[in-house]
Amino acid sequence: MHRRGLARPSSAPGRILHRGAAARGRTSGVSGRRGAPGAPQRGRPLGAGGGLVAGDGRAAPARRRALRAARTLSAASAFSVVSSSLYLWSVLLPGLQESLGCTRASLSGVFSLATCCFTAGTSLGARLFGRTSVPAAVLATSFASALGLVAASRASSLPALALAYAGVFGTASGVAFALNAKFATSPVFAGFAGLATSVIISFRALGAPILSPATRTALAAGGASEALWQLAATIVVFSLPVAALMARTTWDELLGGAEDPPPADAAARARAPADERASLGILWLCLMLGSFPGLLAHGHAGAMVATRGAPAAVGVGAMAAGSLAGRLAAGVFCDATSPRRALIATPLLAAGALGASLLVGGVAPLVVSLGGMGLAFGVNAVAIPLETSTLFGPRGFSKAFGIIFTGWGFAGLTAPVLAGVLFDRTGGYAASVAACAASLVLAAVAAAALPRRRAAE
Repeated sequence: MHRRGLARPSSAPGRILHRGAAARGRTSGVSGRRGAPGAPQRGRPLGAGGGLVAGDGRAAPARRRALRAARTLSAASAFSVVSSSLYLWSVLLPGLQESLGCTRASLSGVFSLATCCFTAGTSLGARLFGRTSVPAAVLATSFASALGLVAASRASSLPALALAYAGVFGTASGVAFALNAKFATSPVFAGFAGLATSVIISFRALGAPILSPATRTALAAGGASEALWQLAATIVVFSLPVAALMARTTWDELLGGAEDPPPADAAARARAPADERASLGILWLCLMLGSFPGLLAHGHAGAMVATRGAPAAVGVGAMAAGSLAGRLAAGVFCDATSPRRALIATPLLAAGALGASLLVGGVAPLVVSLGGMGLAFGVNAVAIPLETSTLFGPRGFSKAFGIIFTGWGFAGLTAPVLAGVLFDRTGGYAASVAACAASLVLAAVAAAALPRRRAAE
């Protein structure tokens, strides 16, 4: 398969310009026809004794690259916070139930629909990139999200709420997530792509804790309508500095310039489409199977530890801590080894913890296993985008990731439901834990089928 790497060579015009600059430097030398004897080169300082200071010609471009990476990292981290606001639903739920007079089950259906719309928005978002400027894309997705929340604040019926919150806000949140995933895997982070992606994805996990205190305050003061209005305003306010930081960023910088040429070998060209389809399918399985336990735990972690006599907060906290630790550690691990190895090792480690909790009773093993579920979930959130960018290149990333991410949507729809069905039939969560362990082992097996080498190698 023709693999594309994260670190991409500069475009042809850039290389010509570089050679031209080098030629100009040679014509202003210190001897012969290249300049007057003893005359220094223009733009280059003299060292002691009249020698040229080595490396100064590379300092300015290096500083520009560092500043561009810092701007992109800051913007993407801030955008991560607001693009995760969909998950404040649990905070809004009591107020919405009171204002609309709906059952908890019917309102939960709205969030399930929002999850589907989020997945669709992520899959379709790639088609919108490049049609406008990067700052305009940030502002458009943010204002669309805010519009959905404002409409939801005025909803007087369940269908109106579903249309506004799920249809508009959920879809716009998915597009924003796809845009932020593109920021996270940008070639501007060449050399520390794993660490940068880890930081950005970690801020996404922190979005709900950062935004929920203000949302709870607004909910207590003015009900669900006031809380939705405030959340809409927060998204708009956050989007303005993000757009400002990305004002000088172009899609070519985010997407890595021109596409790589096709393989020279005719047989390799013939195999490339089939190899890419196979990689798409494998990564879809890795994401679906690896996310299944975490998405199940998101809905049942508190109830799982409650069956062994522990407070629900212990289970929720273990899951959240494991997820955050996985996101933070995954980037360093992927930079040191590869995303593929992270996708193999982490699920096996978590599956071992789940197996131990089945063999040993008590609260502690179950809490550790929930932490393992969160760890695998967090590593997946970082390693899957990195491996997608490695295999499909920065320009092919968005389209490929949009397809792969439907695996997350499938797991999100099936995992909590399966846990509920198994609990009703067995009266406990042992069967669900066993299913999660099996899912993680299968995820590791799928990851082992991924290509072994990075595209750039």
